[in-house]
Amino acid sequence: MNGTILGIYNKKVLIQPNESKPNRNIMVVGGPGSYKTQSFVMTNVLYETENSIVITDPKAEVYEKTAAIKEAQGY
Repeated sequence: MNGTILGIYNKKVLIQPNESKPNRNIMVVGGPGSYKTQSFVMTNVLYETENSIVITDPKAEVYEKTAAIKEAQGY
């Protein structure tokens, strides 16, 4: 199953299935050092295995940390 990982509640991962959303746009907002990239962006980039992904990555840190894995997944 593919979807968006929203977080953890009662020790269970909360996932919003792709089929439940009219569009799949997401905006993540937080101050510097609030772990947006590590806790939300990279988690969902690695979890997605069926759909295209577009992110803003000005420092290329997400690309550097996920490119080999995504290539192995067929991206």
